[in-house]
Amino acid sequence: MKIPDITFDKFLMRIGNIEGANYYHRTGEHLQSHIKEHKNYSRFEISKYQPNSYYGKLNTMLKEGWRDMDNGFINKDNCSIDINCFKNSESKFVVASIDVKYREPEASDIVTGIRLIELSEDEKEAFMRISKEILEFITKQVYNEEI
Repeated sequence: MKIPDITFDKFLMRIGNIEGANYYHRTGEHLQSHIKEHKNYSRFEISKYQPNSYYGKLNTMLKEGWRDMDNGFINKDNCSIDINCFKNSESKFVVASIDVKYREPEASDIVTGIRLIELSEDEKEAFMRISKEILEFITKQVYNEEI
């Protein structure tokens, strides 16, 4: 059976601090611009948001001796911080990724690490709900079936 090219609709779901999103879908919009487009591959990521300790502190750090390097970074004592770190009240990190390869259109690779076991019980519950929604979304998009 030849698997047709599949591009996914947008998926974005957040419960508390946990978010699931894909980066490539039918409109061609890239939700995660740091990942380049792959013709026969799609990725869903589940991330955790947390308060950003750098938010709004750029001027304070500059007064404390950090230097603006005019290249998007500030620097002090051989340490650099990207200017973008000061712009958002939350930061996020990836807890798990779900890769879909079009030769095998199921969620063929689910990758997690130590961050998963570091989630609180509420965050783990949100993670499981979002994971289930992503897997159901993939099944519906690939096979046009509900599970």
